[in-house]
Amino acid sequence: MSQPAKVLLLYAHPESQDSVANRVLLKPAMQLSNVTVHDLYAHYPDFFYRYRA
Repeated sequence: MSQPAKVLLLYAHPESQDSVANRVLLKPAMQLSNVTVHDLYAHYPDFFYRYRA
């Protein structure tokens, strides 16, 4: 049997603690071993991504 595909889920919500619908969708996804969740607001709270050209 083959391995399940790896999934990167990019999540962004300015008020995620208040979002019932997103929590309902995100919680089961976080429990899957093949899914990696990146909360963009947690990594970039001012939503400013610094990069070098």
